[in-house]
Amino acid sequence: MDRYLYELGFFETDEAELQREKVLGKLDFLVKKFVAKVGEDLGVAPGFEGKIFTFGSYRLGVHSKGADIDVLCVAPRHVTRKNFFVDFFAMLGADEDIRGLSKVEDAYVPLIKFEFCGIPIDLVFASIHAPSMKNGLNLLDNSILRGMDEKCILSVNGNRVTDEILNLVPDTKTFHSALRCIKYWAKRRAVYGHTYGYFGGVSYTLCVARVCQLYPNASSFTIVQKFFKLFMQWKWPNPVILKKLDQCDLNFRVWDPATNMADKFHKMPVITPAYPSMCSTHNVFSSTQYFFTKELTRAYRVTAKVVDINLCLKELFSLSDFFITYKNFIAVFCVSHALDGYETWEGFVESKIRILCGKLEEAETVTYAIPYPRAFAYQRPPCKHGLEAYKKCTAYFIALDFTNVKLMVNNRKVMVNTQVDDFNDFILQSPAKSKDTGISIRSLKRADVGELLRLYTSQKREREACEAGADGQRAAISVFN
Repeated sequence: MDRYLYELGFFETDEAELQREKVLGKLDFLVKKFVAKVGEDLGVAPGFEGKIFTFGSYRLGVHSKGADIDVLCVAPRHVTRKNFFVDFFAMLGADEDIRGLSKVEDAYVPLIKFEFCGIPIDLVFASIHAPSMKNGLNLLDNSILRGMDEKCILSVNGNRVTDEILNLVPDTKTFHSALRCIKYWAKRRAVYGHTYGYFGGVSYTLCVARVCQLYPNASSFTIVQKFFKLFMQWKWPNPVILKKLDQCDLNFRVWDPATNMADKFHKMPVITPAYPSMCSTHNVFSSTQYFFTKELTRAYRVTAKVVDINLCLKELFSLSDFFITYKNFIAVFCVSHALDGYETWEGFVESKIRILCGKLEEAETVTYAIPYPRAFAYQRPPCKHGLEAYKKCTAYFIALDFTNVKLMVNNRKVMVNTQVDDFNDFILQSPAKSKDTGISIRSLKRADVGELLRLYTSQKREREACEAGADGQRAAISVFN
């Protein structure tokens, strides 16, 4: 499978990997500079340092070409989250190597997003109640959680969960190969994205790890086959758990539907192994569960009949037919009259798309409201749907499924005005809203969406051609200099 993914261009070159290491070194330098500056302003004795830790796919060694790096910024106790989102954010903004800087402070795990020398970074923050980190820091030690608030625990647990998983799988090489395949499949089939209500990287990693535990001597392709069969048949909401959940005297809330009311409503619980154990799939809702299960069933049928593995993988990884299968869509256009600060507004709107889906599910004429888990950012806003007056525009699409609606949709108007108006009010009343930003929500047919997608593709190719030309020009200039 790795050879097949290599031929598809999944893996990065050695030069690109080296560039990632250089970027992480630069980021670590900035973090140390930031922590020192905060300490100096507070009159704290010198010697306190900040430190960065990678987690997620990069830490696991299964990241794809161009993938972002999940990074945890750890700072001593006198550095606050406000310092991080105000002072460090400003420091990043002043660096000429950083592009696309935005922050999402109200996210489940607050973070800063940016590109550093072309490498996408998702940066989270935790303040450690320890006087110094010079003698090393074991993030798996539960005692480091003492005195932390909930958001810091969520941030630091990204690294703790990653390291726990690596300790719990029987064969790391097999695990890596199977996980690469599953994540690539999920992205190709449009069932990847925690923000949108699908499984994210952590959830897929935990599920693949569980299959590896159940079949410790299986090949990577067998693990992939078993993954689809196991979770197609899984009796949700029974949880996916890698080990007995830890309990200790720190009194943090651990996932337990028997005692915590909110945990009872998790539809497809996949539980993290590091204390305090949490549900990594709390965003999943009825529509994404339906669509995900549908894709698992398809994938199982494809892999169960394998004769030639290359032909099997080709069919398995075929692009989603999302925009062909469905006829009716809701489009959410995130817009702004200004360029500055748009990334932050865009991130806020994206994080709320699943809320609109949940509201649409409540409409009598809708069975499922299925989000497509990616954004379409236009270089120039489309010249229709009232969007041409804006400087920035990003589109999100939600497919409407009428499977269980008794009356034929053709004979009954799809009424979702109430749900759309409620969501519109919710977004526009947010503190994140400025005088320049807004959203526009439209009900569109498949042909309308196809036209918007073709425009996006055309603009993307145009941009890539311009960038390639600029790179060639710079290369030519460097030859003569």
